[in-house]
Amino acid sequence: MLIRFANFPDIDAIVEMGAIATRNGAWAPISTFDVGTARKSVSQSIEEGLSFVAEHEGRVVGCILHRMMSWVFSESQKYLEAIHFHVEPAARRLRDDRLGLLTAEALLQASKDLANATDLHVYASMMWGPRIEVRDRFMRKAGFSSVGGTFVFAPNATEAMQAAE
Repeated sequence: MLIRFANFPDIDAIVEMGAIATRNGAWAPISTFDVGTARKSVSQSIEEGLSFVAEHEGRVVGCILHRMMSWVFSESQKYLEAIHFHVEPAARRLRDDRLGLLTAEALLQASKDLANATDLHVYASMMWGPRIEVRDRFMRKAGFSSVGGTFVFAPNATEAMQAAE
């Protein structure tokens, strides 16, 4: 498996991963997917040199995209926000060689390396549905600290969001 900076030929694979995450992820009950918006967001992240892909046997099987942000109370205080973190479902199912887990760990390491190189914090709000304790344990093992949680109020979608838990 190879972890490398994402480049423009990777856009289609990354956008497809975003479509899968939107359809099947914790956000599904309240999300829509727009290919044009997705391509623009992915292109911007790639252009800024803030995104990585995991490649296995010549195929992109995972990605982590970041964007540069400014702290709400100080324009000069910058940080990196992990806006999309995905390992494709087929790679996650390959438990025998642990490809999915190794891919996720390697992508998070690339994120930490980027933080160290830029001397910026990385904030990652992960939406993994009902397995919050698994996500928390995984992220802590990868060296990330919990500083809160992600909560959503979704008018007209409360039942669907609770069912996703």
